[in-house]
Amino acid sequence: MKDLWNDKIGNLTIALICFIFIFLIVSIGKVKALKNMETLPCINEAGAFGMSGVLPESGISGIIGINETGKLPPLTDSIYSSLSFVNDTLCVINDPTNSLQPFINGLKELRVGKDTIINIIHLGDSHIQAGYLSGQTMRMLQTSFGNAGRGWIAPLKLSKVNEPTDYFISSNIREWTTGRCIQASPKCPWGIGGIGIQTGAPAINFNLIIAPDNGAGYSFNKVLLYRDRNAMPMIPTPHYSDSTSVLSWGHHLYEGIAVDTFMTTNLLDTFKLTCVGTDKESTDKDKSNKNLYYGFMLMNGHPGVLYHSIGVNGARFTDYTSRNYIRQLALLNPALIIVSLGTNEAFGRNFNKEQFRSQIDAFIQLVKEELPETTLLMTTPAESYKRAYKNKKKYYVRNDNIAKVADVLTSYTKENEIACWDLFSITGGDNSCKKWFEAGMFGRDRIHFSREGYGEQGNLLYKALIRSCIHHETEFLSPQIAERKVERRPDINIDVPDTELSFAEETSGVASEDFIISDMNKLIESSTDDSYTENAIVPDIGAKRTTITNEEVSTTEEKPVLSETGKKGRAKRKKENMKSKKISNRNEAITKEAQNVE
Repeated sequence: MKDLWNDKIGNLTIALICFIFIFLIVSIGKVKALKNMETLPCINEAGAFGMSGVLPESGISGIIGINETGKLPPLTDSIYSSLSFVNDTLCVINDPTNSLQPFINGLKELRVGKDTIINIIHLGDSHIQAGYLSGQTMRMLQTSFGNAGRGWIAPLKLSKVNEPTDYFISSNIREWTTGRCIQASPKCPWGIGGIGIQTGAPAINFNLIIAPDNGAGYSFNKVLLYRDRNAMPMIPTPHYSDSTSVLSWGHHLYEGIAVDTFMTTNLLDTFKLTCVGTDKESTDKDKSNKNLYYGFMLMNGHPGVLYHSIGVNGARFTDYTSRNYIRQLALLNPALIIVSLGTNEAFGRNFNKEQFRSQIDAFIQLVKEELPETTLLMTTPAESYKRAYKNKKKYYVRNDNIAKVADVLTSYTKENEIACWDLFSITGGDNSCKKWFEAGMFGRDRIHFSREGYGEQGNLLYKALIRSCIHHETEFLSPQIAERKVERRPDINIDVPDTELSFAEETSGVASEDFIISDMNKLIESSTDDSYTENAIVPDIGAKRTTITNEEVSTTEEKPVLSETGKKGRAKRKKENMKSKKISNRNEAITKEAQNVE
């Protein structure tokens, strides 16, 4: 009996020791997790969220809402680029009249714990539609000021174009009639996202999915569906009906636009909606009924930044210059609108600086009239190539119109007291496209950038915004950062001299037929380049094919790069791939090293 009692005591002692051991392990793990969260800026300094532009494979779990931690990490602009030719001194927002002050005040309120949401709209072309540049800036801002959700998402793939990789929108309807803001005669109306999809089908559903890796951190509990007021409203499918409440149904926001709002009890990564009123009798009664949908907004109930990325392949200033459209943007209640346009105008055969300036002014005046309380931030495009042909061979030359576009934008914003972020100068200015190409930062078409290239630019935009916070409001920074002084260059508006081309006889700007909108499937099927990967950006613009004379070729500022084939071409592409792989391996090594920093 005594031996049995001793055995029980021994077993209890062992169990108690195991329990204490497990408790200590869990406690140490939590302390380390909190320590890592507090030292997030150190991770930035080491490069995990640095200028490589690629987030770790584990997703973006670093994006937090203020309600989740109660404390946001200290701000820092210590984010360094791996590209030596990036001009860090110029990485500021030129804002001599402090027009960003109201927006920065809103960010300050988030930092001190106010339960509010700051809406940002990033409006642009294919550089924004891909979602890499704006997506990187969005994630970084939400890390610093709180994550209020994914924001605006548009059914781009349903309209047969590329969409960002952090979400999916699918439907039981395969063929939609689509309308885009770039079309002279769209087949259906378009809305906030610059597109619209329409069908006469009697039964419709939408399935919203946050991508498991790329969309990590963007679970949602509130969904807003924007549609035409005459389109069939939507309700959650039975699987979600018990945990979902309808906050509003068919709420009329603006001329012809209605919104259905749903709230779920838990954060979700998937959500399925189906239409109501689809009985055969009502459908046969009104066969002219067309169901028109514009997009969705996803929120998570936390305070922070809600970043709405709106880009359309091939878009120009004139495509968004519509009072009706600007009033639709007002529905998102933006505190800041970032405008990234100008690349497509630079591909016009008859680019005219004065005409381009008048197009900018027409757009800006509309925005100021309809959104007088919203802050504007204009950006210049980075330099890129353009395609040309000689003897049926394709080659690439520097698009010198990009410099002219940047010159007009910087001078216009300076004269009209609008904040400007001069990406053209920051990324190296004239002839910088060659350096970006050699660093492996361009996409296959050399007009768009690679995912890594856009990540670099997205981090630069974030860095410039943070430096504006440092310049305006040092009291909500950590002491060591508040002491740092950021040099604001008065000469950021670089004057680019006109070339010898004369525009006196040019009376028209960019014609719609001068642009080639390429389909992703056609691009993949026609690709024979070994360096092409699934991350390549869809080319959506291009100059009309022209024959280049010997005189024209000789006047270019750099040696044309011929599109080579055969053994020599394969060897050259292999060398370029090896260079890109080395850069990628170096960035991965930096990321792994940073993740080990405590």
